[in-house]
Amino acid sequence: MLLGGSAEIIEALKKVEAAGFDEVILYFNVGLKPHSQVKDEMARFMAEVAPAFARDEPTFHTPG
Repeated sequence: MLLGGSAEIIEALKKVEAAGFDEVILYFNVGLKPHSQVKDEMARFMAEVAPAFARDEPTFHTPG
């Protein structure tokens, strides 16, 4: 479970990345939060955290 500000989340996820993981599952809808709050948290993650992990080329995984 990751809790904290953007800097703390980035630091924790960088450690996961350094351990060799290239995918994580994020679940924002924990508890009984209103849908609008969940959407706001997801948008904040994409604006503040995701750019720290941006790649030049998108990576796509296809089943099979």
